Amino acid sequence: MLRNREKVINMKKGKKQAKRRNANVTMAFGIREKIVLCFLVPVLFMIVLGIISYRKAADGMSSSYRDSTRWRCRISIRATRSSVQRH
Repeated sequence: MLRNREKVINMKKGKKQAKRRNANVTMAFGIREKIVLCFLVPVLFMIVLGIISYRKAADGMSSSYRDSTRWRCRISIRATRSSVQRH
């Protein structure tokens, strides 16, 4: 009878210790940390998206500028050649 009672007491102690361990684990991320995390994750994704978009836009603009400059140079050269040939 005494052994059964000791087993019951030990089981109760084990449950209490397990609850304390679980409470410590869940308290590692409190409500404040969860809220901050919920705000930071989308902000970080927006920053990454902005950087990627900026780089793609900058590359597109610079390639467009190069193409436009080449086209204008070709047109200028053609116009110069045609005016030289006429005279």
